[in-house]
Amino acid sequence: MYAMTAAHTTLPIPSYAKVTNISNQKSVVVRINDRGPFHSNRLIDLSYVAALKLDFAEKGTTQVEVEVITPPKIMADDSLANPVKTMANIRGKKNFDFSGGVYLQAGAFSTRVAAQKFHANLVTLTSTPVNLLQENQLTKVIIGPLTNLNVLNKLSDVLESNFNITPILLSP
Repeated sequence: MYAMTAAHTTLPIPSYAKVTNISNQKSVVVRINDRGPFHSNRLIDLSYVAALKLDFAEKGTTQVEVEVITPPKIMADDSLANPVKTMANIRGKKNFDFSGGVYLQAGAFSTRVAAQKFHANLVTLTSTPVNLLQENQLTKVIIGPLTNLNVLNKLSDVLESNFNITPILLSP
């Protein structure tokens, strides 16, 4: 109820989808973690938090567009194919190298102090590199590079269970 999750009849569990409220164009990324929807005339059931962020929690239902976020291809050895191209060049950030795997964005904070506090808590839970990236007015907490699906799934579970966060997958 308080996570960025959704129920869908056919999408794989777990998978991710971008859901856009057609009336106001607000979007969220949710993790599909349940079967549903629970009413036959609905395409997807969103958690309370997802509905709140899309500004229709009070109304209950709205017209949405659902876009599946395709996960990276998985090779036979559980490594992730097609590592991320240097997103630093795409985003104009030359001080942070995104090459070598996929990444998880664990958070985006309006103050660097808040990001540093979250970063300090997160680094105690993983040996995977956790970095801060300043982008516009936000400080983002980025985990990676990740080249193994098992590690990616474990980190997603750690973020979900410890912080009630569904991370955003950063991939090509």
